Amino acid sequence: MPILVLSNSITIELDSLWRGLLTLAGVVVLIIVAIVMVKLIGTISRLNKMLDEVTPDLKDTVSRLPQTMQNVNDISGNVVDLTDDIVSELPAVISSVAGMSETASDIVSSAGNIFNEIAAVLTAILKFVKRPLATASVVRDVMHGASKAAKKRKRK
Repeated sequence: MPILVLSNSITIELDSLWRGLLTLAGVVVLIIVAIVMVKLIGTISRLNKMLDEVTPDLKDTVSRLPQTMQNVNDISGNVVDLTDDIVSELPAVISSVAGMSETASDIVSSAGNIFNEIAAVLTAILKFVKRPLATASVVRDVMHGASKAAKKRKRK
């Protein structure tokens, strides 16, 4: 269909407008895809470079894994042996500790008995020495109690 030009207006067919808009959208999409592709290529390039740098260390680590696992197995075996030794010796240790505890208990009990005997002897000596003083002490306590009672009565 032809484009008709009238005095001050331009006539564009709708089909041509859609084709132009779709062409413009296609160009924009192609530019975006090109930008994404350039960024993707850069990312893949950096990833390859990083893999090239890490690969030797990774190969070295992987080659050491069998020896490391052997060391872990040896250590685990040693731990099992040590645990077995501890378990077999534990009853003897517990028995020794129980014996020491019993001995300590006997010593404390004996010391307590000795101190009780010393206290009984000292009490007997003090009773013998303080008999006259004990009577005076009782009289003093009675007088003191009577004095407190008198003061209470005066307050009421």
